[in-house]
Amino acid sequence: MSLVPIRLRRLARSLRSLLVRRLRVTQVGRQWQVVFEPPPTAVADHGDQAVAKHLAAMSLQRRHCMRAQLSQLLGRHPRARHIFRPLAAVEHSLRAENPSSFAALPPAVLRAAQEQLQTLVTDWSALGLNDLRTTLQHALKLHDLPASPTPVMDTRPADSGFGLHVQDASVSMFIEAERDWPPARAPQPAHAE
Repeated sequence: MSLVPIRLRRLARSLRSLLVRRLRVTQVGRQWQVVFEPPPTAVADHGDQAVAKHLAAMSLQRRHCMRAQLSQLLGRHPRARHIFRPLAAVEHSLRAENPSSFAALPPAVLRAAQEQLQTLVTDWSALGLNDLRTTLQHALKLHDLPASPTPVMDTRPADSGFGLHVQDASVSMFIEAERDWPPARAPQPAHAE
């Protein structure tokens, strides 16, 4: 067995780690120095760990139900995954068997996915979509971000002065409104020259 492939692998690994790290330029006196920033820590924060534990505690059947119903929702239109990218990212993370892939999603993506889910779904009787909404709210709460408010139906009566109110009118009211309406001008013919 030759040592050359092992040394090449080690060299490739160390070069790869250098290429991934960020550079920082600092000035010391009159000289400029290029310094590698320390590598990002692989330890997830408390919110990510709690979200992963929440998903791990959920039965595998419920997670599959969430993914299947989200896939069905996004499958209604061929470009839905392109348009609703945060929801597509959530769907992709739910495909992985490891709950930490969902927990690794940034809070901004979780927030956007929750808002998109709220706008797309009108009937929350589907258990998987309801579980997904609850999981997104729980994840945002663990990241110390308030969940976006659930839309509330407007229950004000129609005659409260808001919105459009339509009712039947008598013939005399119609004739009076027609009289008060400005007359329509007939279109002028174009002069041919």
